[in-house]
Amino acid sequence: MARPSPSIAIALAALVVAAGGSATAATRVLITGGDIRNATLTGVDVRNASLTGADIRDGSIALRDLAPSARRTIGAQGVPGPQGPQGPAGAPGNSGATAAVPVPTPLASLDGGAQLIPSGRTTAVNWNEAADPNDAVDPDAMHSDDVNPDRLTPPIPGFYAVHVAVSWPANAVGDRELRIRRTSAGGGIREVPLARQAADGSSLVQNGSHLVRIDAGASISVLVRQGSGAELTLNPVRVSVTLTAPLR
Repeated sequence: MARPSPSIAIALAALVVAAGGSATAATRVLITGGDIRNATLTGVDVRNASLTGADIRDGSIALRDLAPSARRTIGAQGVPGPQGPQGPAGAPGNSGATAAVPVPTPLASLDGGAQLIPSGRTTAVNWNEAADPNDAVDPDAMHSDDVNPDRLTPPIPGFYAVHVAVSWPANAVGDRELRIRRTSAGGGIREVPLARQAADGSSLVQNGSHLVRIDAGASISVLVRQGSGAELTLNPVRVSVTLTAPLR
């Protein structure tokens, strides 16, 4: 075979060099993570607005990775959305209990006026509504001036607070005593002493309070006793009776 001419040899050599250079250049265009040293890329190496959600692994960004303003926005309450449609009507409820009508508390407050009290004898104080009707309080008709004027009969069984005050004139002889009596519907009697004092020559005021249980038909009376040896005028005298709790 005849040798190629010098010009052909030169052309073939140039072709081989050109082909080899192109292959090398094409290989170097494909860059992978293995071609980059770890921790060498910075923000300036990434084109602005080029990364998207597809470039970030789901669930990898934490709250601490966000700017403070973004954290505040997430923590703040959002703007309420539009009101949704009305839901279906619920099932009908049970009928509520009728509210209890308050019952007025039974009470009475009466004066006895001036009364002569004999010496050495327990005496029931008589109450007189007609003597001072403007000062008498008895809306539940616990007392009657004509029938048993010394008694007050509460209309509702319960515990009643009874307050009594009497005033004795000046006298230096004997003692003075104040009691409350409860008379049951069957006639049983129970007395409770409220005060007992010796006379000292000056006017004497006695008062006391007691909680009395009243069953149906029971009544309350106030009793006094003095030992001066003569009649004494008791003035003024006053009693008040108020329901504190009904019997169950």
